[in-house]
Amino acid sequence: MTCLAVFLLLLGAGIGAGWIQLGRLSRAAAGVQTDLQALWAHRSGENGLPPLEDVRALRVDLERLERELRSTQRATAWFPRILARQKWWPGLCSWGLLLDGCLGAAADLATTAWWVALTAESALEGVEGATTAGGPATQGEIADPLASALQALRKDHERLRRAQEALSRARQGFDALHHDPLIGSRRGESWADYLDLLSLGVEALIIAPEILKPEGERTCLLLIQNSDELRATGGFISSLAVLKLQGHRLASLRYLNSYDVEAYRTAHPPPPPPLREYMQAGVLLFRDANWSADYPTSAEVLATLFRSDMGEKVDAVAAVDTFFIQLLLAALGPLPVPQYNVTVTAENALETAIAFWEKPLEGPAITERQAQGAAWLEHRKDFGAAFLQALLERLANLSPQDVVHLARAIQQGIRGKHVMIWALNSPALQADLRRAGLDGGLRDSAGDYLLVVDSNVGWNKVDRNIERAVDYRLTMTAEGPRAKLCLTYRNLAAVQMTECVHRARYEDTYEALTKQCYWDYVRILVPWGSVLRSVQGAEWPLDVTSESGKASFGTLLVIPPGEGRTLCLEYDLPPGIIGAAGPALRSYHLLVQKQPGTAATRLEVNIALRDGGAFRAVTAPWALISAQEVSSSLQVSTDLDYALSWSPPKR
Repeated sequence: MTCLAVFLLLLGAGIGAGWIQLGRLSRAAAGVQTDLQALWAHRSGENGLPPLEDVRALRVDLERLERELRSTQRATAWFPRILARQKWWPGLCSWGLLLDGCLGAAADLATTAWWVALTAESALEGVEGATTAGGPATQGEIADPLASALQALRKDHERLRRAQEALSRARQGFDALHHDPLIGSRRGESWADYLDLLSLGVEALIIAPEILKPEGERTCLLLIQNSDELRATGGFISSLAVLKLQGHRLASLRYLNSYDVEAYRTAHPPPPPPLREYMQAGVLLFRDANWSADYPTSAEVLATLFRSDMGEKVDAVAAVDTFFIQLLLAALGPLPVPQYNVTVTAENALETAIAFWEKPLEGPAITERQAQGAAWLEHRKDFGAAFLQALLERLANLSPQDVVHLARAIQQGIRGKHVMIWALNSPALQADLRRAGLDGGLRDSAGDYLLVVDSNVGWNKVDRNIERAVDYRLTMTAEGPRAKLCLTYRNLAAVQMTECVHRARYEDTYEALTKQCYWDYVRILVPWGSVLRSVQGAEWPLDVTSESGKASFGTLLVIPPGEGRTLCLEYDLPPGIIGAAGPALRSYHLLVQKQPGTAATRLEVNIALRDGGAFRAVTAPWALISAQEVSSSLQVSTDLDYALSWSPPKR
């Protein structure tokens, strides 16, 4: 009885102390929030800089918040270790992981924020001192507060990485608690959203200072890809913006039609064989150079061609597709484009751009192209420049709520591979981009692997009307794993066509270009060492090659409007993809990568054991059909990782 009383007394004291500490933390966090709101409201003073007193108040309150977080971290350091040892409630261990990760990340972020605020405060004091001493200070005489803050972030790179790792631990703990009744499904989704947004913000703090380095001028290309004409990295490169950055400032912006990048200063490299064979390409041009499914590889080729044609060295290549533009507009709301007297929304963005493509504001309509073809070609993409300028002006005037909405849109874009960035000649930045999921690269997999890459080689916009489905069946035999992959395509265009004619020509409307035969060069990337056994549904020769360490099977599919095609391949997988999950279990891992520029695609996966093994139990997304068969049905809207284990046959 005495022991119980002592335990209850200690428990009560611990809870009381915890509430007191929680109150201190809450008050410190509220102070920082108030400071940030004031700083946002007065972020530009008379000289275009934030008020010194606002930055100083933020620095003081950040110091207080950091002190309280470190104190809480020390006081609760025992908690995760104790919970990890108990066995009666497994969820407690996950709660400990969640708490430890959140506190660790918050403390490190508060420390970094304090250093940034202190650096910005010192720079602003220099501005004020220089102004007081002898009138307005010139830009060369004082430190730029924002540049100083970015430099402080660069110096605190390792602390930010540590905070990101802590957030990853917290996410692991949360994922393990996903079905805990104390969280609940709706609250759980909110918590996951907050953790993911915070993680995205930390990634931005890690990446931005490296991209916005103060040394020298940098050239970044922003590719605008049309997903109605699908290519490997998201779509045909319709146009691009050339951004010149000087530190954190945008020194200049040029908007180009992709056809303008054809100066032929030097000899162009030969095209990939499918482009030469199916599009009669004599050389590789910039607009077709995103052929590799590995975005870093395509970005390197694009940068080389741009330098060759335009004489400008490129430091980074970013790419967005039409899906991402819609995500941005959904986040930011209606966007007025005064020059064209229109307001663009997520719902009308594509149709508005198409309308000005068909009838440019300063050029003839597409229906007049026979008589004024050169003038129409010159102006058909003018609207993009005005839209981009309006978008930049909107991004320069964001509210705190806009920032949250924008972060969610970027997060969706990254997951769906609708936005990608690759930096050249910067291994450290490349590693950060890869970790953030922004690199769009082909991923390594010790197990099974699948990526379907469609490339429209028909000079049309038919992908808007294409429906896709993937059926993947894997059989574990005594001889090894054997796969059967079936790809089904349907051309939903509602038009009658007597024959498919493969030629480059414009129609009288954009819609007419979407209602054509689908000329699709499809590549299936699978593990290196896979051996093709048979092909069904291929009307053209099958190309067996390799790409980025994967085996590649490619062929041309031609699908008239209103019809469908199914391509099936059977191949043996290398035996090494089957692993061991312990002395009495076999393991299987499948990585399915999503192609950029595509909407969600239905994927059916079926695994059958024909070697005497047996599944004991499976968890989502797997469904147990029998002791020898499992299946899964999902929509591929992002990269997917499947894991599965089973008992091997008895010997």
